Amino acid sequence: MADDPLFPPNMAYASTTKNLMLYVGIPDETNPVEKYKADGTKMIYIVTPEEKASGFQIKEDEGAIVWESDTYLKRWFFENLHTWMGGKIDSSMSAQERMKRVAAILLEVIDLSNFDSNSAKILGKDNLPLRNVMQNFRWIEDGIKLSRFKNVFKGANVLVIAAGPSLNSQWETLRQLRIADPKLVIMVCGRNYRNTMKYGVHPQFVLEAEEFDWVDNQWMFAPMPPENTILATTPNVCPGILKHWPSEKVVLIDHNLAQMFGWKVGEDSIDGGNSILHIIVNFAVFIGAKNVYLAGVDFGYPKGALEKSHCDGSFPNWNPDVNKQESMFQDFLWMPSTDGGQVQSSPPYRNFKTFLELQIHKYTTLDKDLKFWNLSPHGCKIAGTEYLDIVKWKDQVCSPPSPSPSLPESVPQESLLLGLQPALHFTDTSQLVTVTKPSTPERKPTPTPTPNSASSSSSKTSRGRKSRKASR
Repeated sequence: MADDPLFPPNMAYASTTKNLMLYVGIPDETNPVEKYKADGTKMIYIVTPEEKASGFQIKEDEGAIVWESDTYLKRWFFENLHTWMGGKIDSSMSAQERMKRVAAILLEVIDLSNFDSNSAKILGKDNLPLRNVMQNFRWIEDGIKLSRFKNVFKGANVLVIAAGPSLNSQWETLRQLRIADPKLVIMVCGRNYRNTMKYGVHPQFVLEAEEFDWVDNQWMFAPMPPENTILATTPNVCPGILKHWPSEKVVLIDHNLAQMFGWKVGEDSIDGGNSILHIIVNFAVFIGAKNVYLAGVDFGYPKGALEKSHCDGSFPNWNPDVNKQESMFQDFLWMPSTDGGQVQSSPPYRNFKTFLELQIHKYTTLDKDLKFWNLSPHGCKIAGTEYLDIVKWKDQVCSPPSPSPSLPESVPQESLLLGLQPALHFTDTSQLVTVTKPSTPERKPTPTPTPNSASSSSSKTSRGRKSRKASR
């Protein structure tokens, strides 16, 4: 995140001291700022654009941030202060209400940070992420190299299909979009791959990050993928998924692994996240998306407490205990929804949404032409996205003659050999074959340069959670 003009060059002290004061507004004569500083307290002012424009100046030993938006402030906290758990918040008399908002934003970021830490402890039990990475290393070498996908679909429309319950009423519309716009790049999370094949919404990419052994059960009976559908996984994914996928595959190397091997961070590696949705969004931007459409990203229960947490058919053959946990509603909370009302959500969903909002803010700051669209009619409102009625979008796409199946001009023709063309040749799902094991031998892997050898990898690769620091 680029420094604001008010920032001193080095803000490292912010995450290493508890003697920190977040001061909201411009201090007046009643505030003992100098007394705070005399006690060794570090000062960071949070001011509005108007206050900055009024001529407010900071001293050499102070810092400041301009509160451009709640998301901007939230992202700054996450990237600079999320490990800080002490200090004070104060304000001028005229900024008391703003101080309360700052405190609420900071608590939300701290909650996200704690959520990440707790998840990492659970997922890292028994060194499972490390063991999976070691077993999957062959696919890092033998799969398609991640850098081949950098901006390969520059300027494309990318449809991200998650697994929220709003999808139950949208499959037919999505199928029509698939047929009407062959250039639409579709990415689906692994748990919903079966549904996309069932309803004729054939994806170019299937993404997975689940690391537990029982997860590959859903892949053992799923329909065979179209020939050019590519599996993209995190390095720590369940090895059985990569092993049994009969088509091309790519491992989404995180920044820590890239640094270990001496590869180019950002070209040979990708940002991480704390859910598969975040991984998909990172990959969509990586391949060059201009518009990212979010389907099934509800972050809640649009129909209330009786609704399942995910769409129908997204839990095939999963462990019953896992299904039970997935369906259990945790502490309810109400969140603003896309239709202007409120929708039931939960603290974990709020954390997932917060992280997605930080991603969107980062990417749209770097690329002003990049747009994110929310297709959930009664899901959580996501900062940085615009709601789009999926039926109106379909009608708009279907109104002109359907374009002939072809690649974006930016895709090199040699990419055809790597399976990067859209998956278009399946239209009748009744002709798809259901298998219990891949009935065809694995393809000969695409030759790639052999990377520097390594005998181990840090458990920090778990879903790329701790790769964020390297990406900032």
